[in-house]
Amino acid sequence: MKQSRSVQYYQGVEDPKQALRGRMREIAQIRLRADDRRIHVLLKREGWELGKNPAYRLYQPCMPPIYSFTSFHFAAARHTASRRVGALVLMS
Repeated sequence: MKQSRSVQYYQGVEDPKQALRGRMREIAQIRLRADDRRIHVLLKREGWELGKNPAYRLYQPCMPPIYSFTSFHFAAARHTASRRVGALVLMS
């Protein structure tokens, strides 16, 4: 079967979830501490049909890097170390 080359070129498709991504970004800017689970609940309340896994996948690229797992643990370790030093000073 022969086809012309003009039939076989790639045709780009717009992102069907562009509006949803934009709304997630708006919520993330308003509520800085909201994670993907919280944003999923807020979107459900607004009437968006969305599961938790797609919400996680869509939120990952626009997630603000403010809170990271490692920085939380380092901060907790620093706090604990400062408390130990304070306790040693009080005991001696």
